[in-house]
Amino acid sequence: MVANLISNLSTKIINEFIVRKSRNQKGRFIEVLTQALTDDGHLVRVEETKGLIHNRNIVVGDIERAKVICTAHYDTPAVLPLPNLIAPKNLPVTVLYQFFLAFLIIIPIWGLSFLANVLLEEPKGALFLYCVLAVLLLYLLINGPANKSNSNDNTSGVVTLIELLSKLSPDERSIVACVFFDNEEKGLIGSLKFSKRHSKQLSGKLIVNFDCVSDGDTLLMAGNRIVRDNTKLSQIFASSFVNDSGKEILFTSAFYPSDNLRFGKNMTIAIGAMRKSKWIGLYLSRIHTSRDVMFDEKNIETLSGGMRVFLKTIGGEASGTEGGEASGTEGGEASGTEGGEASGTERGEASGTKRG
Repeated sequence: MVANLISNLSTKIINEFIVRKSRNQKGRFIEVLTQALTDDGHLVRVEETKGLIHNRNIVVGDIERAKVICTAHYDTPAVLPLPNLIAPKNLPVTVLYQFFLAFLIIIPIWGLSFLANVLLEEPKGALFLYCVLAVLLLYLLINGPANKSNSNDNTSGVVTLIELLSKLSPDERSIVACVFFDNEEKGLIGSLKFSKRHSKQLSGKLIVNFDCVSDGDTLLMAGNRIVRDNTKLSQIFASSFVNDSGKEILFTSAFYPSDNLRFGKNMTIAIGAMRKSKWIGLYLSRIHTSRDVMFDEKNIETLSGGMRVFLKTIGGEASGTEGGEASGTEGGEASGTEGGEASGTERGEASGTKRG
């Protein structure tokens, strides 16, 4: 970790509020964050939904006026014995690993049920035991003890938004809103609530999601087809992240399972930090376990600084554009490029990006 690259508020969140799983833990985090941002002059509100799953999204800024919505989930996952593994550019590996985890879960449950059947000679009782154990284990996977080591997933995303907000000028604040989602770990619940509540206001806006951005030297920026077909916007976005810290910046198409999936009709870019393997390519691991302790502040600085450059650029272009769209083109559209890729930054060069 590199000292003094993040603000006092981010440091406080890391040191005192890194666990945000129970209602009380989330409540204390919300209180501290909203008070600090309000004191700094931001418009902050909490959108609360009660019911079977209590949800509180923290919204900073004016959703209707904003051209860009930056998001990150703040809830903490349960701690697990094995990490999740995601290979955004290698979907078969991602899927096979999920089946492998499911297999490891099913085997002990099946074994205990089989033993009960043998000892009790009661098939119905064994089936009942199997169902009970399966439900109990599923509950523990979601609502089990909090992972106190969650530097990457997703304290890193929370801090990235905080750092971005701390850097914004008054003019920049008018074109961006930030949303801290609740309950991503329970099935993207917070982003679902938000997307339904603001469906009309989100039309035509770019949504940039930060999830697990502090463990890896490749900053993956996975744009969906809608944003990749918008050539000008893609070029502006990718070229905003000048690499001067030894990081690789990759703007490409990829499957990244996070809150961005709830905004399929919008332009979305999902950002995550990846490590590399010659066998599976880019991958994300260590999350949901006690090994999730990597917090590279250079990643946070690169991403928050690049987002500010991007906001300055589109803010300047929007003032002279009909309709004021974030893309800088009439109606927010632009012709696609062959392969749907955009230019950006590779190994510290601001003029081009590495293609996925």
